Amino acid sequence: MIRTRHLLLKLFLAALVPAALVLIYLDAKITSTFTDKMWELPAKVYARPLELFAGARLKAEDLAYELEVLGYRSVANPGGPGQFARNRDRFEIYTRGFDFPGENEPARAGYEQVFATIKLDVRFEIHEVEEAGDYAWARTSSAGRTKILAAGVQVAEGNNELFIFRRENGAWKIHRYLFATTQPRT
Repeated sequence: MIRTRHLLLKLFLAALVPAALVLIYLDAKITSTFTDKMWELPAKVYARPLELFAGARLKAEDLAYELEVLGYRSVANPGGPGQFARNRDRFEIYTRGFDFPGENEPARAGYEQVFATIKLDVRFEIHEVEEAGDYAWARTSSAGRTKILAAGVQVAEGNNELFIFRRENGAWKIHRYLFATTQPRT
């Protein structure tokens, strides 16, 4: 019985060595086949990631080019998804909706979409207003309640704000807006 076990073990080991050699040979053959032809296959790019945020270093021409490549149409007043308007270095973009895994980003146009989902009952107090050439700023505070329309929930609001305005074509527009809450959520 012991001799039979030794014999089986020797046969197993004898078969194992050639099998390992065959596997090593096949691995080398497959790797070389795919490595040699890796760059011969045409590649398709399914995404052109571009991060847009306040202060991003992006020329207006480059942003216009990216929007056109993405199929956005230049119009006088964007009224639907996939449209944009350009006034020199200023853009108004109506984004298309898209899906992330587990969530959905609807098409939207700037702040109009945000303010359509809430109802504000907030009072502002102006503490300071200054003007310097084509720029002005206002320091304010606000307090009140915000109703989130979809959920029917009301929350307390309180903020200290800094509005920075810039004169464009004779009209004052909000250039930057900063705030810090006085009502942190727990």
